[in-house]
Amino acid sequence: MRVKLITLDRLIKLSPTLTARNRARSIVRIILRQPSVLVPSIHTRYQLNRNVGSCYKIPKRAGTWNQAYAQCRADGGHLVVLNSQAEHDAVFALMNIEPKVENSQAWWYFYAGFRAENSEEGSPRVFKTIFNETLDEAGYGTWAENEPNNFMKHEDCGTLFKNDGKLNDALCNHLYGYICEKEVAPK
Repeated sequence: MRVKLITLDRLIKLSPTLTARNRARSIVRIILRQPSVLVPSIHTRYQLNRNVGSCYKIPKRAGTWNQAYAQCRADGGHLVVLNSQAEHDAVFALMNIEPKVENSQAWWYFYAGFRAENSEEGSPRVFKTIFNETLDEAGYGTWAENEPNNFMKHEDCGTLFKNDGKLNDALCNHLYGYICEKEVAPK
């Protein structure tokens, strides 16, 4: 499959009256019309999935959940938040084509943008996204078998399993791979 790319210079020559913001929107629309599902995006090392309208990347080095959160934010994105089965499928495919993450304590975990809220003793734990939505409100809440299990009573951070892409709770201070997301259009 060939992907036809148009350079910014070419776009400016075609439409000299477009503002920079409208030029960027035009580039995104051109990319979204391409037949390929994953194409390089205008964001460094991010890959655009046109089916879900977001760009994703898996950094090469692992971090703790807080480090992952900070790195994605510093890059202008956020830890991935799954909003649908289609997005799950796109992220699952990406996890399985990218090489293993350096220095990860468990190559099969990837931090995602959800955590357990602090709850009172005996109350069920509620996991919320970095946007303060429950997983069901966000649009995807399918846990791996026997999860969340709060192993050792400290598994408060969200991860995705590489083997099936389903949700898992994990320790926040371990070094795992993580997935950053940038939306092409606001959700």
